[in-house]
Order: sequence, then structure tokens, then C-alpha cells
Amino acid sequence: MISARLKHLTENLAIASLCGAFFLALGTSSARAACGQLATKSSDREQRATIAPQNLDANGPVYYWHDSSTYALLYFRPEDLVARLESMLAREQDSNAGSTFGDASLAPALLDNIKVDLPLETSTDLFRYSLIDQRFDSVVNLVIAELMNEGKVMLDQWVFADQPAKSIVMVSRMDADGEEGGRWFCTPTDDILFKIGHAAAD
Repeated sequence: MISARLKHLTENLAIASLCGAFFLALGTSSARAACGQLATKSSDREQRATIAPQNLDANGPVYYWHDSSTYALLYFRPEDLVARLESMLAREQDSNAGSTFGDASLAPALLDNIKVDLPLETSTDLFRYSLIDQRFDSVVNLVIAELMNEGKVMLDQWVFADQPAKSIVMVSRMDADGEEGGRWFCTPTDDILFKIGHAAAD
């Protein structure tokens, strides 16, 4: 749940997001299709997991992510972001195995750019790094997905409205060759929060 410290940032970004509500509504059915059960209910093509977000709080500015295709505003502590990038860097050095969703070899360069900005003076949009180098976009998305998978994300109040369980549903779908091709993070009511990859939703 979002900290009171982030309330002002949330309100400003929410106003901007609501300006595009009409266009967002057009994509509601496809978003729900991505988060909902496959029509075929084929268990070998889909895996679902319930994630309980950790009770995080921020003592200062945070990184945030938002997208015009979703109402969601996601917040990440700088220390979690740095730790995840350092972990990716260690994995990259220990093996030449690539990531399914992004080029982890760019993690060192992204980490260098992030460390220049630390400690943050104000809450910062993660899109900033994609503007520095478009190739960072896939790495940023990968880091977001991994942090959300670990529950290291702060979410807006609306996400858990009337949802006492306060959980996120992760939907992972496989390509025809059996490899993970797409991952969706959703509310319990099938509203999409974040997505990565390309596997079809239906």
C-alpha cells in the first residue's frame, strides 16, 4: 500500500492518468483477457501465482513507473532497484545465460546511470533512463517484473479497493515452443498493472 509520504505524487500523476481515461477504457477488454483465464484453460501454457506485496515504506524519494495504457502507478525503493541490478550483474558474470525478456548485459550501464542520481532528491520516473538510452527500456522492464515478483513494490490505494487480501496475481504464459513468452501482473479483479513479453493473451 502506498505510503502517505507519496500521496502528493500519486495525486498529481493520477490526474494526468485520468485525462486519458476514455482511451484507456477502449483497452479494458484486452487487458482483462490478458489477466483472465485462458479460454482453453490449458495448464501447460499458463501458470498463475499469487503475490503478497511486502509491507514496504519509503524514507525519502522513490522511483515510479506509469504507462498510458494502465491506471497503475508503481513505486520502487531506490535500494531495491540497485540491489536487483547488482544481482543481475552478478548472474551475468557467473554465466552467459541471457534473460527471456531483456538484455541483462546492459545492467552495468543502467546501474552506473542510476548511481549518478543517488541519493534521489525527488521522486523520479524510471522512464528517465529510457530517454538516456532506449536500450535501457527492456532492462528497466525486467527489473520491474522481478521486483514485482518478489512483492517489492508499493501500489496505489485503488488497486486494493474492496480487496482485503491485498494480493497481486502474476500470469505467466508460454510460447508454442514451451518457453515463457509473456508475464502479466494483475489485480485480483483482472485489471492489468504491468506486463512484459509478447506471448498472446488468448
